[in-house]
Amino acid sequence: MALIQIAIVTGSTLIILLTLLAGYAYSQIRLLSLPIPLTLPLLITLLPTFTTLATTYLTRLLRPSNLPAFTTLLTLLTTLETALATWAITYLPSSCGLEERWSALYRSKDANAIRRIQDRWSCCGFNSPVDRAWPFPHGKIKPTYCQEFLERNTACAAPWGEEERKMAGVLVGITVAVFAIKIVVLGTQMRNTAWTRPAWMRFLSVAEPDDSRGGRESERLLIGEGARVEEEYHDEENGGVVDGALHITDEEVENRPRLEPSGLTGDGEHWQ
Repeated sequence: MALIQIAIVTGSTLIILLTLLAGYAYSQIRLLSLPIPLTLPLLITLLPTFTTLATTYLTRLLRPSNLPAFTTLLTLLTTLETALATWAITYLPSSCGLEERWSALYRSKDANAIRRIQDRWSCCGFNSPVDRAWPFPHGKIKPTYCQEFLERNTACAAPWGEEERKMAGVLVGITVAVFAIKIVVLGTQMRNTAWTRPAWMRFLSVAEPDDSRGGRESERLLIGEGARVEEEYHDEENGGVVDGALHITDEEVENRPRLEPSGLTGDGEHWQ
């Protein structure tokens, strides 16, 4: 019982940690305007809880009659996890999404977004300190303002791209961890279910040791002895009926005809 409680507490703790980690990834992607769709981290944030509920329901379907429903739900759940992991993997290598996102922020004059990125890593611009940097050049503000007045000589492309790959890796790791937990839980439950075991395990579980065979042989012998004893007992009952027929009461003896000496002869030695 203690092992089951430990497993439940451990699994619940892992699910909570994975959910919090996915929530952190979502907040970082949104805060730093990373070129990762917010739908992806949002779905992965909900994935641990959803998978936990689905896995709990799957464990209740471990019956031969529920095999079609079990297979369908497990396939759908695995497909969802695979799709999310594959989607997150596409952001692991370097792509053109970073420059496109920076260009979109610069064209829309989103000063807050670019400033957060530059302040996070103390950098200026994208490819160079003067490449589409904030403050935006206008009037007396030149493109070199960030580099000269903020004294920053590093471009933001490298650290910003590294953060994108890091968050993508976190999302992939969460998806894989959720999948692994699901497999462990279902594997443990299926191992305790006879119809889901492999054929060789079922054969070994059905095979009986010699001691059990000997026990059954002894049981059969005892049953046979009991049957013979019962037969002998019935024979005694039948014999008792026969013997009972031989025993005659005194009253029956008195009522039977008796042989007495005849009075016609003088000596009384002749019996009638």
